[in-house]
Amino acid sequence: MREARRRAELTQVQLARRLGTSQAAVWRWERGVVEPPWSTVLRAASACGLAVCVSLQGVDPDEWRLVEAGRNRSPADRLHELERYSRFVRAGRKAMRRAQPRG
Repeated sequence: MREARRRAELTQVQLARRLGTSQAAVWRWERGVVEPPWSTVLRAASACGLAVCVSLQGVDPDEWRLVEAGRNRSPADRLHELERYSRFVRAGRKAMRRAQPRG
């Protein structure tokens, strides 16, 4: 939803007004605190001048292997992996900001 809003060059307040909701609701959706209903996702895309296209694809067998492997891990192991991934993403974003030309 954030990507759609940014492409439309809208603030959270502007999108919220178009959807008849609050800026706080938009913030929660964008942060993943609350998962909006599919109908809201479609309305938000439309409010941003975009359309959502869904396609069905075959299942990658490796995906199921990863799911099964994850199910056998402890919650502490899962949390550790999530923290590691979060640090990786933050470092990548920081590097991208440094690499952007200043002007």
